[in-house]
Amino acid sequence: PGEADARHLKKLVRLAQMLTVAGQVFLFVGVALPFGLLTGFSCATGALFISTSRCMRWTIIGHHVSHGGFDKLQRSHPEALPKQYKRGVFASGYRRMIDWLDWMLPGAWDVEHNKMHHYYLSEDKDPDLVERNFELLHSLPLPSALKYASMVFWMFT
Repeated sequence: PGEADARHLKKLVRLAQMLTVAGQVFLFVGVALPFGLLTGFSCATGALFISTSRCMRWTIIGHHVSHGGFDKLQRSHPEALPKQYKRGVFASGYRRMIDWLDWMLPGAWDVEHNKMHHYYLSEDKDPDLVERNFELLHSLPLPSALKYASMVFWMFT
């Protein structure tokens, strides 16, 4: 399973990279075209590709690497993955711009997620407690369909 896990991670990283590049190409083409339906489609597709890539880097790649999900594989098969896919090393130095180009530092995520969230999972001190984070939305006098639609929007931002 170790080698297969390494291949799977590499495939996900390549897919995220391809989505980013394709998204940038679609945005460039969309901006270069005269205004019209094709422009809107191209820009929307580019934005979708880039947002999917960012989501993959956060929730699939960064999350699992930052939890140490590939550390054992690094020890047992050191040649299977590049060294940057290890907890504490991932997205550090210049690799931050490649692996984790976001507003939150990987070290800050480690504290907030690995320590605060997992230590206080589903308790009041959990910073990711869904019930508390959606109290305002729950209390608003809006139709349920609109509330669910806003949650779907939240998933992609």
